[in-house]
Amino acid sequence: MNTRRLRISAALLAAVCTGTLQAAPYARSHASFEDFQVTLVDLDPSDAITPSLESRPTTAYAGYYDYVNGTRTYDSFWPTARFDASSGSTVMIVEATPDRLETWAEVGAAGDAVTDTFTMSGFTLSPHTEVDFSGLLTAQALCYRCAQLRAYAVFNVIGDQGRAYVVDIPSGTRSMSFEHRYTNDTDAPLTFQLLAATYSLASMSPVPEPPTWLLGLAGLAFVGGAHRRARGGGPACSTHAPAG
Repeated sequence: MNTRRLRISAALLAAVCTGTLQAAPYARSHASFEDFQVTLVDLDPSDAITPSLESRPTTAYAGYYDYVNGTRTYDSFWPTARFDASSGSTVMIVEATPDRLETWAEVGAAGDAVTDTFTMSGFTLSPHTEVDFSGLLTAQALCYRCAQLRAYAVFNVIGDQGRAYVVDIPSGTRSMSFEHRYTNDTDAPLTFQLLAATYSLASMSPVPEPPTWLLGLAGLAFVGGAHRRARGGGPACSTHAPAG
């Protein structure tokens, strides 16, 4: 009689542990360009020229692409906008201002979601002036049983003193602060361009269920192990879900 009760308890324990360890598949991607600061320095106060940085917006857009529903929408966003195209288990949000870009893409079922932002502007720097740019780039890509994932954030100074700052990851989290100095030590105005972009991709594919016989073998192995641990007084199962 005692043996019978132990076997029933082990089977119930197997079911409880299996349920505890299950986690729903998901894919989450996030990218941001923020904390943007611009500082002007007068290199020659005696020239009577007021330091200035004039901007000329060239192009800008915010977009989201939901492959699940087969819809695609792009919208211009200058100077500020928020797009929320979330539906069901799919999250697609874009926020964009002249000094901050941010994208989110998340899917919890079969399909793909993409969000992206892009802005490029031309600038004219006054003579004998230095401009310092600083900001923060962040990319995060997390998933459990997902098909594809990517997040990147870019700040690019295009010109003779240009440089690109990029955070591009397929998984995990990464942030990078940047500082860039652009100097005009001539007597004429100096032109250059700034580009900033964020991109988030989250992709899922159906995860096939394992064959019935494989589940049966796994169940028998688990029950056997639980039986032995019960006899030895050890722990029967873990209550921690998979990390994600």
